[in-house]
Amino acid sequence: MLITKKRKLMAFAFFAPILIGIVLSAFKASGDIKNVTIIANDQAYHLTTRANFVSEALKEANIEYDNDDMILPPAMATLSSNEVITVKRWSKEVVEREVIIPSNTIVLKNSRLRVGSEVELKAGAPGIKRETIEVETLDGKVIEENTILSQIVIKPVTRKLYVGTKSVGNTSRVINMVATAYTAGAESCWPYVDGKTATMKKAGYGVAAVDPRVISLGTRMYIEGYGFAIASDVGGAIKGNKIDIFMSDVNSARSFGRRHINVYLLD
Repeated sequence: MLITKKRKLMAFAFFAPILIGIVLSAFKASGDIKNVTIIANDQAYHLTTRANFVSEALKEANIEYDNDDMILPPAMATLSSNEVITVKRWSKEVVEREVIIPSNTIVLKNSRLRVGSEVELKAGAPGIKRETIEVETLDGKVIEENTILSQIVIKPVTRKLYVGTKSVGNTSRVINMVATAYTAGAESCWPYVDGKTATMKKAGYGVAAVDPRVISLGTRMYIEGYGFAIASDVGGAIKGNKIDIFMSDVNSARSFGRRHINVYLLD
């Protein structure tokens, strides 16, 4: 019995220093207080911790992450005092979207049309393309897009346009004017709705209202975007460098709107 107790005492004496060293080492390692900043979820978290690894600090701060997220320093890295840990969320998703396909315009020169004239042969229209996209994001910012499928739903229609190249002949001068359009109806000429102009000419295509102090009545003109016309009418609102061009219907007049154009006064 005495021998057994003696052996136990000898064993304790041998292992005690080792055990004490381990305990002290662990206590020392876990006893270091570290100030850590964690940047995640668009916020900064400040943490005072005794954690030894980055993963432990994140767990203590209740910040979850998965294997796809980017963590710097890595989760298993040893934690240092004043460490700044960054957690960036990575995600991948498949989305569908519609993309507008712009219409092209083919311009054809036509020597029979006067310079400045345009004739639309065919109206254009945009198309629509449906795409299936794989989108990768990091902290909500797109870092990569891959097109999985692309399908044209509506084909774009190409616009075709004639542009005049024929010379308008000799001109005495060119005036840049504010142009509007009118009709012979009550919406433009009330109370004068007899279809006659100030020069008693019948209202029709090629008639334009001017300020006689700027352009004399009877002057032949070439109007960009309209064609040849004669200054045959006047109007209460047509003062200075303004010109009112006759249109056959209200829709055409409204479509013409108000614009700046060059008016060529012909000899």
